[in-house]
Amino acid sequence: MKQGKIYPAIFQKDGDYIMVTFPDLPGCVTQGADFNEAYRCAREVLVLHLDDFTNPPEATKINRIAAPADGYIMLIEEDTADNIVYRKREEVPQIISQKLTERGYTKYKLAKVLDVSESYINLIAKGTRRPSPEMAKRIALVLDFDWQVFFA
Repeated sequence: MKQGKIYPAIFQKDGDYIMVTFPDLPGCVTQGADFNEAYRCAREVLVLHLDDFTNPPEATKINRIAAPADGYIMLIEEDTADNIVYRKREEVPQIISQKLTERGYTKYKLAKVLDVSESYINLIAKGTRRPSPEMAKRIALVLDFDWQVFFA
């Protein structure tokens, strides 16, 4: 098994969750209900985030990062296991269409339930618009699928 890239991550308590951020990778953020879940999610989000880079940035040495008073720093190796599901952007419309049918929804009805415009749902369903993480979670909750398919 190949070794994945290793980056420092900051673990901080955030309400009922443990938030994980990567100082070298803006936007690479996750959380977990407890340390074990946060650690597992950090490994997954790291590999998914690094997948967007042709040349990923160098990791900062851990001794050059100041730990926050209410958190700590830990080195995280990206999860290189085969259990991470990658979705091509072209697959998202198919997944949404299938889930709409399975759940008995139309795009109009989904838009009304989510309190958004039908045109916004149409753009997402066609794959021409990516929803925010919050909206992705709401759509996935209603249609019963993993919200991360929008970002894989």
